[in-house]
Amino acid sequence: MADGPSYYLEDFAGSEFARYTFQGKLMGEPLKIRLLELGFGQGARCLEVGPGAGELVRWMVAGGARVTAYDITDRWFGTYEHERVDTHVGDVRDADIGSDYDFVVASWVLHHLPERWKVVARLAQSLRPGGWLIVSEPALSCFWTASGPSQLLERWTSILLRFNDIGVDYDCGPGLPEAFEEAGLGQIDAAVWTPLQRPGSKGARLFDLAVPIVCQLALERGWASEADVAAINADRAASNLVAGSAPAVVCWGQRAQLEGCT
Repeated sequence: MADGPSYYLEDFAGSEFARYTFQGKLMGEPLKIRLLELGFGQGARCLEVGPGAGELVRWMVAGGARVTAYDITDRWFGTYEHERVDTHVGDVRDADIGSDYDFVVASWVLHHLPERWKVVARLAQSLRPGGWLIVSEPALSCFWTASGPSQLLERWTSILLRFNDIGVDYDCGPGLPEAFEEAGLGQIDAAVWTPLQRPGSKGARLFDLAVPIVCQLALERGWASEADVAAINADRAASNLVAGSAPAVVCWGQRAQLEGCT
């Protein structure tokens, strides 16, 4: 197995695969919709950075695309192996990711990277003229509670904000449109995707998969106490909880067409 740079959740590889798989299906829905609306189809040449368990890669291949996939490890390449998938281990910050793509996609990757806005510029340059960049990133400031224990999101937010100490920003999503503008893209727009969290919902399932991983890391680093974690678990089990779960900003922008082309 080949590996690139270290990943702060590397020690949770087993449980992370379960989360990646579920997150890819749930959080990939707005990306699939946007790809189709922007003209994705048979013969598209696509790049996905950080494909995780490969949900979107498999979907793009099923739609007739050729996909280049870059990740920091080859651990899960076998889950989306296909004759029209080219897999590479590398760090998107400096790897030769290629160029002339019709679509470039990155979902929940950039918040891990302190150099995230420089990476947006790199991804924009990998597009062909007229190609589209689509990025989805978390938006911590868009968390909300409609009913149930309001302190849940306060406690959860306080933990996620501590990840800034290691260069991870769970609220970088709202900054995407500005980063796209600085990268020279046009036709920029964005929307917020927020799975609803209530007992038995898919949003709650994603939270169930993420909370133990994040809380264990927070305990190890001293960012939360056992009492904090117990309170979070009690709050999220409340029968009347209805809240925004893992809100993400999905942003898209187009590289300018060559002059005289349509």
